Amino acid sequence: MSHNCFHSRQIGETYTPLVDKIPKEGKEEVDIHHRCFGYGWRMFLPCDAAYATKGRTNTRQEHPPPVSKAAMMYVYLLLAFLGYLVYQRSVRFANLSRVKTIVAHDPTLTKMETCRSAQLLTMLTDFPFLYTKSLEFGLYRTYAIPRISALLQHTRNLVDDEKVGRRYDDTDYILREAVERGGWSADQIANASGDQELLRGKRALERLNALHARWSIPNDDFLYVLSVFICEPIRWIQRYGWRPLDQVEKEVHFHTWSQVGVAMNMHSIPCTLDEMFAFNEAFEDKYMTLKPSNVVVSEATTRLFFTGIPSFMHPFGRQAVSALCDPRLRSAMSLSPPTIPYLEAILGKSLSLGAWVQRHLLLPRSRPSLRTAEKVDTHTGKYVGKWVSYIDTYPDGYKIEELGPKAYMHDGKMLPLGQKTDKSFAPRGTY
Repeated sequence: MSHNCFHSRQIGETYTPLVDKIPKEGKEEVDIHHRCFGYGWRMFLPCDAAYATKGRTNTRQEHPPPVSKAAMMYVYLLLAFLGYLVYQRSVRFANLSRVKTIVAHDPTLTKMETCRSAQLLTMLTDFPFLYTKSLEFGLYRTYAIPRISALLQHTRNLVDDEKVGRRYDDTDYILREAVERGGWSADQIANASGDQELLRGKRALERLNALHARWSIPNDDFLYVLSVFICEPIRWIQRYGWRPLDQVEKEVHFHTWSQVGVAMNMHSIPCTLDEMFAFNEAFEDKYMTLKPSNVVVSEATTRLFFTGIPSFMHPFGRQAVSALCDPRLRSAMSLSPPTIPYLEAILGKSLSLGAWVQRHLLLPRSRPSLRTAEKVDTHTGKYVGKWVSYIDTYPDGYKIEELGPKAYMHDGKMLPLGQKTDKSFAPRGTY
């Protein structure tokens, strides 16, 4: 009898038993061997072939090739990315939750410190870019009111290129001191206990009131500018933000700026946010019309906004400015509609895409975007801003009482909150 009752062949071929070739008298022995040891012989077959009977093919499964290190690295990266997305989703709305917690302790917003803390989390932490740009474009809306643009043209502070950057920084620093640092409301003043570092907002608004006291400005014009500071950020965030504002955040924003209006001696301030929007729209319907002064003032500010942008990009920049303005505002500033096809849609989709990335892929900011310095420089007694917007007006820092046009830089005049004017602030003109 042969030592091996199977032919040695390649895997996948048919193995035919040689029983038929064995003499008849030896078949019984082969059958016994087959039944007793057949399964054990499998491991000894050539090429580790599985046992197969006549007509059956080898069904042995090959071992899969080992996974490469590169493939495993991609798997780990995918798992890490999925874990990041889960974590990102869990913390993306953390600032909104903090705002609601803060307001829950003072639901009537009787304390300005409540408003300041919540405002920093919403406007300067979750939406710092849109907040700033909405106010910059809000300037155009004030320029589109002939009574306001006429005064600005008369003062030349927003007409002459060498003065425009300074006027922008003066306004920005004064209002940021009030909003970012606080210290001007009754509860904040009481908690400050006379510490001037905690009263920076109070000093800033006193300086602002002193600068405005030189001119006879109608209350309605003050109210309209205030309404722009309230309404425009809400509109921009609702249109381009990565999430809509919660009603609590809107009320905090409205209350914060309404109290700034009170500190600036405005009266007849609308009592609710809806009333403020209605006032804003009614005022524009009545007074937003084209006048030469609108164009003069807006052109100077547009040139400021193009600071640092290559000159060959300016024509496109002007078209982008026009695309981001509504038709009524374009008409009042003599802006032509954009000639680049679908530019409005492209800009809108680009901002929407940025909002989608921010909502679904980016972690939230952990700190507010503040421009004002934490503390005064002890050597110079000045505050050094954290960044430059367009022109570095105060490279060595500024003193709050020196903010304003150069002509009034060293007068140091401050008008106490609640005091309208006195003989030292004799109006220099009306319009």
